[in-house]
Amino acid sequence: MRTAEVFGLRWSAFCGDHFLIRDSAWRGKLLEDATKTGERVVTIPPATRDAILRWRKVSQFTGPDDMLFANAVGGPMDSHNFNNRVMAPLRDKLRLPVLTFQVLRRSHATRNQATPRDAQAHLGHKQITTTLGIYAQEVQATVKAMVEADELAILSACELIAPKLPPSQPGQSL
Repeated sequence: MRTAEVFGLRWSAFCGDHFLIRDSAWRGKLLEDATKTGERVVTIPPATRDAILRWRKVSQFTGPDDMLFANAVGGPMDSHNFNNRVMAPLRDKLRLPVLTFQVLRRSHATRNQATPRDAQAHLGHKQITTTLGIYAQEVQATVKAMVEADELAILSACELIAPKLPPSQPGQSL
């Protein structure tokens, strides 16, 4: 989810196995019915759903219109504060050069390149070109594996067409 969508979540958006994204929050202010792509569904995996249910049991604000991640007075959290108080210490603990919501979204797109339409829907992109052209990054190990598999397929096909030639000797011309 986008940072603004996470901090704009109300308990009414939590529908068990998914969020119904309607609102967003920016700089600690709720923007009702103001998401980048309009209302959309975001699937919640089981471990995250369990964590949300545990959070609800200890949260001070749990009414349908209350913020899922409220500040001390019940309003939306400020993403800048969250980054400084939570993400930066986690980044340091994990010894990562950078850790932001944007990094997490790009990592998701990169890991899920095999199912680009699903990644596009989950990230809320209108265009597949945004998911594949901007968010998904090449992974050198997988690029290498792809090129080697392609070479093997080509060479295997060539062996079916022409017999395998003996290896050339040093000094021997082709």
